[in-house]
Amino acid sequence: MHSRPQPEAALHSSRRHFLTGAAAVAAAAALPGFARTSFAAAPAAKRLIDVHHHFEPSGKNKDGNAWTIEMSLDQLDRNGVTTAIAYAGPLFASEPQAARKGARETNEFSTKLCNDHPGRFGLFASLPMNDVEGSLAELAYALDVLKADGIGLSTQYGPAWLGDPKFEPVFQELNRRKAVVYVHPAEAPCCTPQSLTYEKDPLSTAWIE
Repeated sequence: MHSRPQPEAALHSSRRHFLTGAAAVAAAAALPGFARTSFAAAPAAKRLIDVHHHFEPSGKNKDGNAWTIEMSLDQLDRNGVTTAIAYAGPLFASEPQAARKGARETNEFSTKLCNDHPGRFGLFASLPMNDVEGSLAELAYALDVLKADGIGLSTQYGPAWLGDPKFEPVFQELNRRKAVVYVHPAEAPCCTPQSLTYEKDPLSTAWIE
């Protein structure tokens, strides 16, 4: 007895369900720290992860408006998101001690929010990238002590792009640890809304970058 061929629409539907399930398993496996517990416990239809989420240690967003963790939780709930992996953002301080202090405070602040809301948030830790020695120290602290899910980077740090040779020790250590790395787009000093004639809403220079 021969099996009856499935209609093309049914085949596409089955393929979508398979790929969705496979992606969910892969995503869960890739989350080493805060995020995995919530993701694994959620029903399959609800397993959504937001990997572009921001904590705001200053209590204000980039537009200067107030930000609270309750606002983040409300945003997740309204959009059916199980877990958000937060990145507080790049650190541009040029003075090494200030950059190191900023990274440590940012990562500890973010870790507390993750611990206060188990399973709802993961963390891509920030590094003071222009201070390579400080970045290596903070990378170890973030992954070994704070148990961050990965490291967050910006596409550029002032005049230095991620391909700058000075960053090589950081990337070697990330590779040695097989760390998850998230790269956030950012406007480069050379390419701002004032200097680019082709920037049109909703495509910003950060996304062009």
